[in-house]
Amino acid sequence: ANPAGPGVVVEGGEDAAAQGPCEKCGAPLVQRRGRFGPFWGCSKYPECDFIKKKNYSIGIKCPKCAEGDVVSRRTRSRKIFYGCSRYPKCDFATWTRPGTEEAKPEAAS
Repeated sequence: ANPAGPGVVVEGGEDAAAQGPCEKCGAPLVQRRGRFGPFWGCSKYPECDFIKKKNYSIGIKCPKCAEGDVVSRRTRSRKIFYGCSRYPKCDFATWTRPGTEEAKPEAAS
């Protein structure tokens, strides 16, 4: 049995210090694994329900709206695609990673 509770992967350590304290109550954050993947949650759950999701940005601005970042996401069938972090305000999505040769459109000759 996990003394920290079910779903707790890592408690404390350098990674938690890098994440900072809980923005709602100031308690330390713990890394948890949920139905939709890993996330950082408050160690005082269920009294405090603060969570911080993992950043899946690939470091490229959205080519459609130029405001959001391109992030990697997964479909229901676990296939990876790339879309804008501002979804649903921006509906940019592609199967190929932006910035790679396959993703660049061919020049018309």
